[in-house]
Amino acid sequence: MQEVLNKGSGSLIQPRISTKTNFPIAGKTGTNDSNGSTWVAGYTSGLATATWFGDPLGSQNRAGQNVTINGKFYQGIDGYMIAGPQFANYMLQVAPTYGTNPFPAPPSNLLDPPGFKPSTPSTTTPGNTSPSTQPSSNGNGNGNGNGKNNG
Repeated sequence: MQEVLNKGSGSLIQPRISTKTNFPIAGKTGTNDSNGSTWVAGYTSGLATATWFGDPLGSQNRAGQNVTINGKFYQGIDGYMIAGPQFANYMLQVAPTYGTNPFPAPPSNLLDPPGFKPSTPSTTTPGNTSPSTQPSSNGNGNGNGNGKNNG
């Protein structure tokens, strides 16, 4: 999750938190369908927090599309736009008062659990092919997670 703030959608958060800190930080942005809610959840070694933007009543009439917030017009809102700066400003101010040590390495049994044996993908022989499946219309598989059914 550190890479989300370095290279993923979190890298678009302004201020660019990954370049403003001298401590490890990780997080994940999120956006639901129709941009009705967006959020960022993240942590350092000593502090975790989340920020959210949306309508607490869940009204689709106030979804995060074609809205003006603090005098700025947004055609659509993603996690890095409103919740992102809230998260970044908070973490830049508050996180240094808590632990900001490097993240510990995961226990080795989580990386290579006892008894774990990686499987080898099976292959088909010519003439014994399975029917092809068509991709669903719910995504393109790029995993950008922007809530627009293309992740």
